[in-house]
Amino acid sequence: MEHKLLMRRVLEHILAQGPLIKVDGILGKPGSRVELRCRLYCDPQFPDIAHRWSQLAFPGDPSRDPDVELIDIPHYLGNPVNPETGRMLMVLRFPNHDFTIVTCSSYQGEVKKGFLSHWILHVYKRGGTGEHAALREFTVKRKDGSEKRVILCIWGLTGSGKIDSWALRLG
Repeated sequence: MEHKLLMRRVLEHILAQGPLIKVDGILGKPGSRVELRCRLYCDPQFPDIAHRWSQLAFPGDPSRDPDVELIDIPHYLGNPVNPETGRMLMVLRFPNHDFTIVTCSSYQGEVKKGFLSHWILHVYKRGGTGEHAALREFTVKRKDGSEKRVILCIWGLTGSGKIDSWALRLG
């Protein structure tokens, strides 16, 4: 019941403040069986979240219906409390309805994790296993001056910095 109250409060908040930023993106290889069309609706006071999401996903076609939608309202703090933990509900995922609500956090990773959770289920339903990793390709200079292409692959927990790891200086 608490989730219905939160959904109603977020909807009222959205309707009172005006239009949201809409960004369409694709997770998985576009045109493949694992393509997932994602649509983010983001509070216009946080355009950086929408922009960063657009940089992580393949460009989506806004004229096509999304497979999953996520609403991100970072400054909304009127959430109900989880009766079991006493903590505020902040992220609600509805995997069977392809919908997520994120509140109380301007951390872009909540948007990434929200869509990633839906994508992993999407891949699983198609007989696959969705993996969460970072993969980067570099050209490194050897001591003799020649160059070599190197691929770095990192698996890790969400939020552990895999995406940013490519910026590490490779000695």
